[in-house]
Amino acid sequence: MTAIEVLVRLAAADPWSFTVLDTLKRKERLEAITAVTRIRAWRLGFDTDDPAAALTEVGRLLKETALLANPNRDRWCVRSVAEQARPQNLWHRQRGSADAFVIKVSDREDQVGDGLLKVLKFRLGVREIGEVAFAHLWVIETAVGEPDSRAIADEVAVSKAWRHGLLSNPHFQCADVMKAEVYLPYHEVAASEVSA
Repeated sequence: MTAIEVLVRLAAADPWSFTVLDTLKRKERLEAITAVTRIRAWRLGFDTDDPAAALTEVGRLLKETALLANPNRDRWCVRSVAEQARPQNLWHRQRGSADAFVIKVSDREDQVGDGLLKVLKFRLGVREIGEVAFAHLWVIETAVGEPDSRAIADEVAVSKAWRHGLLSNPHFQCADVMKAEVYLPYHEVAASEVSA
């Protein structure tokens, strides 16, 4: 099996990310958080040992459909999971951020992934597709480094009480916390890139 990952984020400012940032800073009083970025992650498993063929099929899907990403609103990158290639230009680390973590949130019963699998297999006739998984990646940037940045990421990853935690519900979701640099490359945002 060959796994291909498609990472997608809005080209414009994401209101959902802004709302999460506002909630964490204002309601949960986590002033050390400097930025929040939401990325949608699709993992497609193909019944082939040829990564080039799987990448070609994903490229066709991105070109001919808006199932994985919408070219009018999204930016995306595609990578073969086995090659450990890291996507470029999807996340720009904000000035003033000392550290960043990715919180990968996925449903225990992935109805979104299962639904797309059925569409690809039975409606579009993609015979080689074997599995589809969907997750949200939340990039949490902080003005502090470890161990404080790790503690903040762990705190916001899972809702444990009415006012503590935010990004996943442990009753039906899983949350994995990892250093952002391990999962996503980045470049520092230059002063000329910061909008007024």
